[in-house]
Amino acid sequence: MNNSRQNYFIDIHTHSAGQSDNVIQIINLFPEQLIPQLAAQSFYSLGWHPWYLKKENNDAYLKIISKGGLKPQILAIGECGLDRLSEVSFEYQTEVFKQQVLIAERIQKPLLLHCVRSANEIIKLRKEIKPVMPWIIHGYNSNLVTGRELIRHGFYISIGVDLMKDFSNALKFLPEIPLDRLFFETGDVDIHVEKVYREAASKLDIDLLTLKQQIQSNFNRVFGKE
Repeated sequence: MNNSRQNYFIDIHTHSAGQSDNVIQIINLFPEQLIPQLAAQSFYSLGWHPWYLKKENNDAYLKIISKGGLKPQILAIGECGLDRLSEVSFEYQTEVFKQQVLIAERIQKPLLLHCVRSANEIIKLRKEIKPVMPWIIHGYNSNLVTGRELIRHGFYISIGVDLMKDFSNALKFLPEIPLDRLFFETGDVDIHVEKVYREAASKLDIDLLTLKQQIQSNFNRVFGKE
């Protein structure tokens, strides 16, 4: 697939594979979902979500991510991150998150981040670790102050269906996101990502084709598809 010569909609994070010739999806996989033979024409992310961490799975799951992440269809490590609402201890979340950061750096894949009430900690870790690979906050719908700090510290921002909700934080923050740091996603909602694109193009008052080309350029740059 020569992504640089065709115009696709990019769905940076989805939990369900769709059948559409004009969309590039990154399908989320948890460690237990990784199978030996992934679809050759599909793209995936692979990571251990902070809701589902269990110490008894620690070594096995990190090994799966480390080895599985080498597959060419795996474009990113994640979703992984920190979540203050998770029942898993924050200390253990941080430990596992750091391990996944190191995996991403070692195999040179971007990091797709789940971040709930923990932006300050993730920013602090980014400053400490000084990663080379891009970090993408998925499904952003937090406040403007937090968003501005994430942008200032070099994060990419992916926005999903919250963009289509009146008065959402995602909608308010959209105009402040540099276009070369922006992605879109559907997450666990069964819609075509084109709807998110169209809403964004309308709110930003830019042409849909121009927006598609910008997001595809971001995708090619971040995921090495140029």
